[in-house]
Amino acid sequence: MTRLALPSLDETLADLATTRPGAARVFWSRGLDFCCHGQVPLAEACRARGMDARALADELAALAPEASFERWDWKPLPLLIMHLLERYHARHRADLPALVALARKVERVHADKPTVPRGLAELLARVTDELEQHMQKEEQVLF
Repeated sequence: MTRLALPSLDETLADLATTRPGAARVFWSRGLDFCCHGQVPLAEACRARGMDARALADELAALAPEASFERWDWKPLPLLIMHLLERYHARHRADLPALVALARKVERVHADKPTVPRGLAELLARVTDELEQHMQKEEQVLF
């Protein structure tokens, strides 16, 4: 496995999350806030949570780099917006209605089974509606 360079214990959680593929997933699993409180150095964040900062740095270094990892914080804003629209908004709009339909079918076809995920279709439909509203707001206000 290819190893990334060992991160400095002085690097902030936010910087590590944006520059190391997989770091956000590691931080999330450990309950480390790399977003709103991400300007905290790795050593300090670990100390506050009673974690071994060097062990966590070793784990981050062992993450396999993803070939497709791009530094979007260095790209022009219009390019980032286009990426978000194509990669996420378009995919959600294409995939979620099909998932709702599949969930409805499962609930209908397997209604007599006690393990059927009752209510899943309605929950997915609500999530789809909420996400659509969120994406429209992003597109009309933020972008």
